Amino acid sequence: MRNFILHLEKKEQKASEWILALLGIILLRTFLELWSNLPALPHPSVFLIQHVLWYVTTYLLIALALSLTLNHELKRVTKILIYAITITLIPPLIDLIIGAKGQMNYIFSVSDYKTPVWDVVRTYLTMLFQPTAKPTGVSVGIMVEAYFVVALPFIYGLLLRKGIFRAILAAIGTYTAVYILAVVPY
Repeated sequence: MRNFILHLEKKEQKASEWILALLGIILLRTFLELWSNLPALPHPSVFLIQHVLWYVTTYLLIALALSLTLNHELKRVTKILIYAITITLIPPLIDLIIGAKGQMNYIFSVSDYKTPVWDVVRTYLTMLFQPTAKPTGVSVGIMVEAYFVVALPFIYGLLLRKGIFRAILAAIGTYTAVYILAVVPY
């Protein structure tokens, strides 16, 4: 497995190929989410502009977090992430399969600006350890994705032989990056 990862990291990839692959995955996720949440359709600009920009920002923040925590070259990390980002397809697919339509509520919305900071921190610290008591708006698909968000960077760090401490930091850094961008703004 390690050799396969190293092969992917060394694979030559043009910037245009990388951008098209990233945008393709983002748009596929966007359309799957639209399809799995038909009763809760927001304005198209949210999904066609805001979603795309959010995913690009999240992708870059995760790449930076992994590069820093694993002390690994950013260019190599982004080459692996282009494959790993396909886990974003999990939530809408699972939600479609189990019939969880119309549950697109995020944990905190603009109307929740008075939510105490401790609630945000408590959710950050407990979300992965209480799958049956998941926060409002977190579907089964999102919980599965969250576990992958933690497990894959950890496994990546171990495969790169960066040590258990750096692998744990990579998992925490990635989870934190996604949490900050996915939960706190809403």
